Amino acid sequence: MAVINRIGDFHADMTAWRRDIHKHPETAFEELRTSDLVAEKLGESPTNISHRLRRKFGMSYSEYVARIRVERAKQLFRRTRLNNTEVAQRVGIADQSNFAKLFKKIEGVTPTVYRKKHGKGL
Repeated sequence: MAVINRIGDFHADMTAWRRDIHKHPETAFEELRTSDLVAEKLGESPTNISHRLRRKFGMSYSEYVARIRVERAKQLFRRTRLNNTEVAQRVGIADQSNFAKLFKKIEGVTPTVYRKKHGKGL
């Protein structure tokens, strides 16, 4: 099931997308890459998508997707023995360095520190 194939209530879509991201992460992060792609699928403007997200969740589109990526990464650290580069790729971030910076910005610790505290060892 594609993540952004639904048209309807925006807030329900956002909740459904989060659920689908955990079920189908390989395709989900590609579909959520830009607000333009989401807007096109929903038949709305990227600006409208951004305004709705800011009103509903208090953050921009890129912040919202970044948080989804980090939440998924945390799950992978807790449940798998994938290394940081593999986790970064699974959540749609090609560069491990950018992933580490984003993770630390959101969680306050590096992915390595998070894994040592909460995850499975390598």
